[in-house]
Amino acid sequence: MCRMPARSAWLAQVVAEYDAQGWHRTGSATDDRSARWLADLARQTGAAVSVSKWGLSRLVHRRSNLRFGGAAVPGVPLYDSPLPPSEGLQGRLGLPGSGADITVVESTPGPSLDDPLEQVRREPVGRAVVAIMHGATPGLALRNAHSLDTFGPPVLQVASTCREALLQAASHREHATLVVEARRAPATASNVVATVRGSSEGGGEVVVLTPRSGWWHCAAERGGGIACWLQALKLLAARPERRGVRFVATSGHELGYAGLQAYLAETTLDPRATWIHLGANIGAADGRLGVVASDEELSRQAFTLLEGPGGCSPFELRTLPGAVGEASQLEGAGLPFVSFVGSSSRFHLPTDRFPDNVDVPRLTSISDAVTELVRVLAQRV
Repeated sequence: MCRMPARSAWLAQVVAEYDAQGWHRTGSATDDRSARWLADLARQTGAAVSVSKWGLSRLVHRRSNLRFGGAAVPGVPLYDSPLPPSEGLQGRLGLPGSGADITVVESTPGPSLDDPLEQVRREPVGRAVVAIMHGATPGLALRNAHSLDTFGPPVLQVASTCREALLQAASHREHATLVVEARRAPATASNVVATVRGSSEGGGEVVVLTPRSGWWHCAAERGGGIACWLQALKLLAARPERRGVRFVATSGHELGYAGLQAYLAETTLDPRATWIHLGANIGAADGRLGVVASDEELSRQAFTLLEGPGGCSPFELRTLPGAVGEASQLEGAGLPFVSFVGSSSRFHLPTDRFPDNVDVPRLTSISDAVTELVRVLAQRV
């Protein structure tokens, strides 16, 4: 049996430890432990590390289900929808446009302009919505919140495996009861920041940004970006370049990028800084890596390094049509950035676990390219 290279083994260990911590919901006990774990690893590099806390109203969910015809379909409430009455909500099921008390729609984790779930949320007719959530593979693929504020009717997300029974019940206008056992409670979440000083005062910093929270274990969705973040930090802390490099890992990704918003609100932004966004699914087992940048030169540099010796094959790479995730916030703020975001058939699903959904050799090649890009940018003043 061939032994895994030491660098690959270290990256795999980082993702494995992150995966084993549990469900990485913002403001949860797991989220807090994970922040301390990441801060400890960052300190081991010799970098200056700080942990910045910010507040939110956290949705504490116990259990929820939709009961109809002797069945009880479990689900998870949509974070930015209001909660139904504690005693439950009863009424007839129906499809969109039927005028039913509880509207049944089909949707996906990523909303689109003609998304049925968004339509019934912004133009509500009934009293509640049940959303059958379709990921690339069967299961309960949860959707991120637009923000920390709620709007529209209560929404319960259920697994795609319940589709046939639910659509049949809705077409027959069956009577149902929606029960959500959840409450909102004050909580805090943390951003982890590690700083490596450069040898020159000019040129602005390089900022390496990765989210560290999400639904379920999110091994590939978040773990790959965290592993790349740490590898680049290790190299730059051991051998600083001319420009300083700041490494930022934010919570609140699944809640309207609340952690990044908190960081931007408390930080004096340097317009000369260059941002590198390590987004979702970096090193996912069956994914393709997408790249988008604020200018052609940053995009060219990223593709050159990714396609270099030992790097990604052309069919593994693509140019994204636009900024997504936290990169969309950077773009909105007018900050120079390059963003790496991959795809995964287990995106936002409970099956996004290590080792099944992580391709360690692919993660290693991407991490090497990202680290080299950080180094090259940090050399320039």
